[in-house]
Amino acid sequence: MNIGEAAKKSGLTVKTVRYYDEINLIKPIKNKVTNYRQYTEAELAKLQFIGKARRFNFSIKEC
Repeated sequence: MNIGEAAKKSGLTVKTVRYYDEINLIKPIKNKVTNYRQYTEAELAKLQFIGKARRFNFSIKEC
């Protein structure tokens, strides 16, 4: 799934998903031709977990 779909399904913003990629919390598959990110179901589960943990005031380091 693309970043927009992953953001929508996880309840996060696209900007937040990109940030989590930048700090290596998640590792989407990057298309070498288009440089687009593709997210697996496993990455989506991580995004959902991180989003829930953050809503309970866990820090990013604690996630």
